[in-house]
Amino acid sequence: PQEALAVAREVQKQRADEGIGYSFTIFDIPFLAKGYLWVDFFFILSGFIMSYRYSSEFKMTLKFYRDFILLRWLRIYPLHFLTLVAFLAKSFIENGWAEISTFKATILMNLFLVQSWGYYLGKTWNYPSWSLSEEWGAYLLFPILLSAFFHFRSSKWIQLMLAAACFCGLASFVHFFHSGSMDMTEDYGLVRCLLEFSIGISLFYLRDLLKGKMSPQVCDYFSLVSLISMFTCLQLNGDDVLSVGISAFLVFFLSLSEGRFSQVLSLRIFQFLGKISFSIYVWHAFFGKVFESAYKFLGNPLVNLAAGAAMYFALSLFIILFSSFSYHFIEVRLSKFLKNKFSKTAELKPQLQRFSEQKIQGAY
Repeated sequence: PQEALAVAREVQKQRADEGIGYSFTIFDIPFLAKGYLWVDFFFILSGFIMSYRYSSEFKMTLKFYRDFILLRWLRIYPLHFLTLVAFLAKSFIENGWAEISTFKATILMNLFLVQSWGYYLGKTWNYPSWSLSEEWGAYLLFPILLSAFFHFRSSKWIQLMLAAACFCGLASFVHFFHSGSMDMTEDYGLVRCLLEFSIGISLFYLRDLLKGKMSPQVCDYFSLVSLISMFTCLQLNGDDVLSVGISAFLVFFLSLSEGRFSQVLSLRIFQFLGKISFSIYVWHAFFGKVFESAYKFLGNPLVNLAAGAAMYFALSLFIILFSSFSYHFIEVRLSKFLKNKFSKTAELKPQLQRFSEQKIQGAY
């Protein structure tokens, strides 16, 4: 536990040194300071959506595994690669080859998306990509995990016990190995992701078993209650593991809800933000560093609260606009180009066509 905390403190120090997370400390709001807990929500959501997408055609075969891994790689890797290139270009402009030469091992790990599998070599480059590394690890194991849960797809009690077992395992691990903090990234992030991914799989089968037996309007109400509880827990600096439990309830009730709250979430603005959320997440650290460098170049001028809020708003707006561009030209057009290249293999063409037409995408 002491070694894990030492790694966590070193990562946090590096984030501060690099200017990462400045947007979470401008106003010193607990809710923003604990923003890392939303990653847990997305890990659970990702396990749920992957199960929703692939359970109906699941086969424990080498062909299914190969096609699944290819499709997921096409989903996350192009944007990850381009943001890594952007960070390396910025480093070269500011420091020449010095930093790149010193941390070349981390570049190689980033290229293979294994930079957060229990190693910390002193440099993270694009910090948010740690979760992509964990997600990639979950994808590699997903067919095995889905197979284990698939065998009990007709028993809601077993699915409930599996979800509870994963949650208790996560809570115990965090308590004994990370002093109760869920802020596990390079050290134990893969354990964090796999357990929450498994919770998402179990919630999917529970949703299938309980659909039609629970009132959609009541679920809509509990969805809103879960979201409010999540915000409250973060703002009051509540227990990290409790927030993960609330996230699980939020995913489950949202999947069954029909009502006014669901209608609000279906508004075009939320659909738009949902589409570009992956680009926002992957790019925001890069532009945070660019902003930090520009601020230092200007001599770190003092600003009042109003000016700071205006800069924060302007930067956020720019990131949203750029992420819209990134979504349309990288996530959609570049991915489509790569899919067409791979679809020349006739055997993969039907799967890639379904992927192109797929309306529900993963958390990342």
